[in-house]
Amino acid sequence: MLKNLWGAKIAITIVLLLTGSFSFSKPLPVNSGAKAAIHFHHSTFSTFLKDTAFFRQHAFDSTGLCICLEQEYNEASYANAPKVTLNASVESFVEDYISKNRYMLEKISRNGQYYFKIIEQIFEKRGLPVELKYLAVIESKLRPSSLSSVGAAGLWQFMPATAKGLGLKIAGKIDERKNSYKSTLAAAKYLERLYSIYQDWLLVIAAYNCGPGGVNKAIKKAGSTSFWDLQYFLPQETRLHVKKFIGTHYFYEGHGSLTTLTREETEDHLESVASYIATQATLNTAVADLSKDANKKEPKPVHEIKITAVVHDEDLLKFIEKK
Repeated sequence: MLKNLWGAKIAITIVLLLTGSFSFSKPLPVNSGAKAAIHFHHSTFSTFLKDTAFFRQHAFDSTGLCICLEQEYNEASYANAPKVTLNASVESFVEDYISKNRYMLEKISRNGQYYFKIIEQIFEKRGLPVELKYLAVIESKLRPSSLSSVGAAGLWQFMPATAKGLGLKIAGKIDERKNSYKSTLAAAKYLERLYSIYQDWLLVIAAYNCGPGGVNKAIKKAGSTSFWDLQYFLPQETRLHVKKFIGTHYFYEGHGSLTTLTREETEDHLESVASYIATQATLNTAVADLSKDANKKEPKPVHEIKITAVVHDEDLLKFIEKK
């Protein structure tokens, strides 16, 4: 049926719902053409992304789908969609970490909302997962004046050389590492740079701590790019740093996100979400003319979410056949 509906290499539009926080690496193609839609409705919807511009600017290509957000969505709870799960090897660490640090983490939450908002604003604008704000919690406890014994300073604990390389000024009484806004812009730039190398948030967090050189050595020794395989080839401080990030994330959010998964785990999670979507979706085979007869359209349900994916029809066929 699909082959009859669309000829080769025509652009189509799919409406999907995804949950979680996402990071995508490729720019969206500018495309136009015939449109068709997969619609489905839901009664509840979880926070899956706080930034609409992120989807407009980036894409994730593990399924061949180029995804962008088409319209605003409503907050709710998407209870039945697959959730990000905690890797079994870190479960006991996270439980112990939260138990021992609950008071400190609660205090940071009470006193640190101002800094969280600064970080969220900048990360959303740059298309970074806002959950990366928890890296600042384990770096500095959200204290801009923080100065370590080895000379790292500010919310993001930049060493002088790294800070200068990211455009921050350190001269005399001026130390922009302690400027919450400017240092967060630098942190966003650095996280983007690391992600362009590893395409894996756990490795990004590891590299943030010990540098890309340390992570690259661990990858070579382990013969793997999975954090869970190479963790014991990393410095102990770095290994614990990553696990503390996961624990902090779980404390504040109550669940994980794509920032707490390896690249392989991310692909598995997205596959499970896509599979769930496919079972819920109904295919509308009519070619949509979204600009026509606007007044005659049936009102959209309050909780409908649309994400537009521009793909070639054979890519869609492969995607659906896999389900």
